[in-house]
Amino acid sequence: MSDIGTISGDARLAATTPFAASGDIALSGDGPLARARLDTRLSGTLAALELDARGTLSDAKLSARTTITPFERGAFQRATGTLADVDLAAFAESLPRTRLTLDRRRGRRR
Repeated sequence: MSDIGTISGDARLAATTPFAASGDIALSGDGPLARARLDTRLSGTLAALELDARGTLSDAKLSARTTITPFERGAFQRATGTLADVDLAAFAESLPRTRLTLDRRRGRRR
């Protein structure tokens, strides 16, 4: 716990090859991030760790997915992310009201 929020969750890593991994991690904002929440699910193996995240900040929504491959040439096999319903005015009164969406994909598709 800190001035900006808390982290909770659990993770498991098998002791034998292929070292299966699983878990859930939750971040809840506080103070300046009081309207923030991020839930992440871990799965896969130590060699190819999948992260699937869903979150919110004010009315904005985030969804992201990546595969971390720490023993390969590239650390990330693929990554996708969508940030939707972003209203800039929710972050600063001087900014205009918006409803922006950003969609980003990198790497191989499944």
